[in-house]
Amino acid sequence: MKINRILVLLSVFVVALFLLTSCQPPEITSAKVYFQQDNIEKAKEQLEIAKEKYPDNPEVYYLLASKVYGPQGELNKASKYLDKAVELSPEYKDEATQFKRKIWANYQNRAVKKFNDALDAIFPEVKDSLLQVAAGDFEKALEISDTSKSTYTGVVQCYYQMGDSAAVQKYANQAMNKGIFDENILTAYTATFDSPDAALAEINSILEEHPDFMQLKLQKVTFLVKQERYEDALELGQKLLEEDPDNKNLRFLLAQVHMRNGNIEQATQEYQRVLKQNPDDPAVLVRIAQAYFESENYGKAEEYSRRYINRLEENDQIQGLGIGYEILWKSLFNLGEKDEAMEMRKKAQEYR
Repeated sequence: MKINRILVLLSVFVVALFLLTSCQPPEITSAKVYFQQDNIEKAKEQLEIAKEKYPDNPEVYYLLASKVYGPQGELNKASKYLDKAVELSPEYKDEATQFKRKIWANYQNRAVKKFNDALDAIFPEVKDSLLQVAAGDFEKALEISDTSKSTYTGVVQCYYQMGDSAAVQKYANQAMNKGIFDENILTAYTATFDSPDAALAEINSILEEHPDFMQLKLQKVTFLVKQERYEDALELGQKLLEEDPDNKNLRFLLAQVHMRNGNIEQATQEYQRVLKQNPDDPAVLVRIAQAYFESENYGKAEEYSRRYINRLEENDQIQGLGIGYEILWKSLFNLGEKDEAMEMRKKAQEYR
């Protein structure tokens, strides 16, 4: 009796298995077995055959995307097959959406890492190479999802760093057409305009709709300086400073405007205020050294150029040493320290 019951149950199982496998192509059944055996290449081979035989079967495309091409890193191919699966059968939509998010995240995270590596690169050719890779991955991420602000920001910043104005404008315009108005994107975008007049007109237009974009307001100050409208630039800068008195970038920019306008003493005062907030910032140290040199205070110019050089050398940073030694040797020369000045001049030429 017991044996008969077991035989009946076994028969039911065999029939169920037959019904299950009979409703799908044998190649898909074989592929699933190969997946269980972790034999991806054989599974792929069976699915590719199934794709040729049954081009309207959505499961073929879903399995190729999620089990083969996605895990193998062929993310664009995986994404296209997911789209095909959903096109053939909407029931795959949720699964495909989740998997595509993973693909997007893969490209996005890889691009961000390469971009950060590029910013840390010492040699320009290494930096440009990393930026190219990062830009490519951001572009692939946009193919997966073209509504991500962070992806547009990333690709625009890559091309801005590489000096590719056409690409910056292309992706900035794409972002705006999608309703994405990011301050970093728009600042890079307006910086690519050849005409300061056109740039200012665009900035004013954007600020009408986005009056809180401080970075874009700083950009406006910069373009006023390019037009040599120094008084207008200083007036706007002072007004912005009332809104945000602790803004280091604004004070730094105001100091530069004062320098361009010949207000050396006021420029030095602004640089000193910034330096109080950032005592080891090389960009501030070198600007202060330049300001003191321009005002013929060679002792202070020597002091700050040495601080600047020491800071770079402590960080093993070669780029930028040339200007530091340039200010130092000229300051020493004017102070009468001609022997040391000539030694520092050689270093300036070495790092130029």
